[in-house]
Amino acid sequence: MADSQFWRDMEARFRALTNPADDLRADWDYIVGSGKLGGWRLAGGLSKSARTRFEALARMAGAAIENPAISDPVVSWLDLLRQESSSFRLEFEFTETLEDGTNGPHHLTGTVWHVCEASADHCSVLESRAFAAERADIGVCRQASNKEMTGDAEPRTEAVPTQPATPPKSNDKGRKRGPRPDYETAGRVAEVIARLAPGGCWRSNLDDVLMALDDAKIPTPKRWLEKHEYRNWYAAVTADKAGRGRHLAIEAIKHHLKRAKERPPETIP
Repeated sequence: MADSQFWRDMEARFRALTNPADDLRADWDYIVGSGKLGGWRLAGGLSKSARTRFEALARMAGAAIENPAISDPVVSWLDLLRQESSSFRLEFEFTETLEDGTNGPHHLTGTVWHVCEASADHCSVLESRAFAAERADIGVCRQASNKEMTGDAEPRTEAVPTQPATPPKSNDKGRKRGPRPDYETAGRVAEVIARLAPGGCWRSNLDDVLMALDDAKIPTPKRWLEKHEYRNWYAAVTADKAGRGRHLAIEAIKHHLKRAKERPPETIP
């Protein structure tokens, strides 16, 4: 990630493009289950020059956030705004009707309104994050330096081998009968999380996680469709009411991750 000075400069350059009369926006169209990123299209704007200058800055900003999952830096920047900017709004959800009358692709659409201003505002957010990280690094270096100067560095200790604990024998007597845990689905959810958030911080990237679960055709919780009318994972945030859908999605993923850890090891006959 770039340093705070870079984002401060980018904020000023995006801000110079803003115009109260300019309605340049970025429209997003995602096909549920396609396995592909949603497509982006710039629309509106007073002139072609404004779009060209915005794309040039977005290309620089997108390259600076270093998203290996997206090769186009402009798309990378717009997708970051989709995930984190309050200027992004989900607009429509619809299903295409094919020539034979059957249902075709299911679309979700959204828009980053006043995309120049939204970009400038988000650069300020990234500047503050970078500045905080820089200050934290300085603090760590100072602490290490002070320990070396005062001789307060912690002495090295050798690890003492310990005897492995003997696992208690399981007793299945009295176990309540019920539905068998769905370890297969839990394992597939865990694989998606490991791929998108190898560090375990998947909640901040929830929208992309839910779309990836749909792309992998992983079934949603059984009662979602009947009780909440959620046809897929991403629908939980599309029809989010007071954060209820987002909360349900997070709890469902946490449940699957817990099940994946509890999965018994496979035995070879």
